[in-house]
Amino acid sequence: MNIISIALVQPITYFGNVLQNVGHCETFIDRAGKENVDLIVFPELYLSGYDLNFLKQSKCSLQSEAVQYITEIAKKNKIYVILPVALQEGSQLYNAAILITRNGDVEGIYRKVHLWSEEKKYFQAGNRYPVFQTDFGKIGILICYDAGFPEASRMLALHGAELIVFPAAFADTPIFRQRWNMYFGNRALENTCFVAAVNSIGLNSNGERFFGNNLMYGPDGLRIAAGTDFEEQMEIVKINLDTVKEERENSYLTDLRMDTYEYRSE
Repeated sequence: MNIISIALVQPITYFGNVLQNVGHCETFIDRAGKENVDLIVFPELYLSGYDLNFLKQSKCSLQSEAVQYITEIAKKNKIYVILPVALQEGSQLYNAAILITRNGDVEGIYRKVHLWSEEKKYFQAGNRYPVFQTDFGKIGILICYDAGFPEASRMLALHGAELIVFPAAFADTPIFRQRWNMYFGNRALENTCFVAAVNSIGLNSNGERFFGNNLMYGPDGLRIAAGTDFEEQMEIVKINLDTVKEERENSYLTDLRMDTYEYRSE
């Protein structure tokens, strides 16, 4: 059995304070390392916090001290890390998630494709859905609003993703609560894969309060784990990735009729 251990972190966020958030990351990664966790995941834009007012002073590049420091902590603990940041690449800024390997190398980057509302004023949209090969299996990363576009998750599943991870920043409103409770089980069932969603907690400068409640679903669409609202915590969840292969032998992906899907704008 290919059983892996994943740490889903819903941390207190220090909005606009990269140094404090890096220190907080280190604390969680060290804790996860002691538990022999394979992969640890942080929420959307965690190094800055999801507060667009602070992007100017908290954006990072791959060469920045903050990112380089986290790669060293990943290496020390021999753990994969999904680190969401405001990523500066040349003249472009991306809402991105960096995948760091157990050896402290940057395996790849996912740049958020579907930008939400005001994000379009700050970020360049990505245009690819990479699947990353790890030493335990294939994973895909999507970010927050991407969850509302089933095609994005389907692309990852068709390219072999066994686990899709969603770093997110869902605020505590009735409509976002409804979507939080609907999206991720559906994406797991449709694509016969594990799905994890990781949310912030805290109150940003715009008065948005993030509620946590991290989620994990299995390839049958059933919920495996859920975090507590408004409390800082790290849930460690064990999953068997072999069940993805087994269940895909008779699944929505098996019976997918790609030859019938065609879209033409009028």
